[in-house]
Amino acid sequence: MKDTKLDIFRKKEITDLAIVAHQDDAEIIGFNGIINSFESSRRKFGTIVVTNGSGAKKISKYLEMSKEDYINKRNQEQLKAATIGKYSFVNFLKYESSELITQKDNVINDLKLIVKKLNPQNIYIHHPLDPHKTHMILSRLTLEAIKLLPKENRLNKIYAINLWGNNQIYLGKKTSFDMTNNALLIKEL
Repeated sequence: MKDTKLDIFRKKEITDLAIVAHQDDAEIIGFNGIINSFESSRRKFGTIVVTNGSGAKKISKYLEMSKEDYINKRNQEQLKAATIGKYSFVNFLKYESSELITQKDNVINDLKLIVKKLNPQNIYIHHPLDPHKTHMILSRLTLEAIKLLPKENRLNKIYAINLWGNNQIYLGKKTSFDMTNNALLIKEL
């Protein structure tokens, strides 16, 4: 397994888990899980951030940052969102985006082991047809990891969310989430 702290930010068992490519993806992909877990004693949200996010385009105030400082900044922003959203689990696997291809077996195994340990009911992933290459690759690797889980770790639901482009790739019923009672959380995230 990649050098990582599996129990970082762990509070309770996870019911809803977002497996995302980048530090800023969980709040969109896993929004339903975040909202449902926010004030719940029964549901708990967590996220696995698979890549280190170093390939993202830097906005002007970050242009002078070193790669390591930029990764740390993005991780700190993710942990701040996790605190605001009351996540029960955050894990950074720290792969480079290119390693999703060159180390795909390791990525699949890491995801399988973590998901098996957490045993969530619902998983939120990038859509397999997401136009962002890293999102698409991670979606497929995540589905491979899920297929390898033992029967006792089978999930209730897998939600595949498209972050880029239009939503015409969906073939089923569109889903919406009632956010009426969570205005403060929405503003902060």
